Amino acid sequence: MSLPATLTELQRAITGGELPAAQAWQLQRQRRASLDARWHCLSEPLEGQLAQAADNGSLAGIGLAHKDNFDTWGRSPGCGAGLGRSDPGRPAAWAIEQLR
Repeated sequence: MSLPATLTELQRAITGGELPAAQAWQLQRQRRASLDARWHCLSEPLEGQLAQAADNGSLAGIGLAHKDNFDTWGRSPGCGAGLGRSDPGRPAAWAIEQLR
């Protein structure tokens, strides 16, 4: 199965049972990797906590891509000027934390 063309269609496929949330997540990761290989425009996906955050609900299985201007768990952003840096103990930004 391929990804639907829009987020609305993706959400409909997941909630309608046509596409399991875990499979949707994997398809999005594969798409991200193929776009990054071509355009070198995307950074690494956030693993662990966020990837496993929701297996149900309105955003289940739907990935989020954003510019690197949010603190994440143990990492300061590069804000477009660099790769960011490890910052042990740094909490995630409020907006990111709300995605749990």
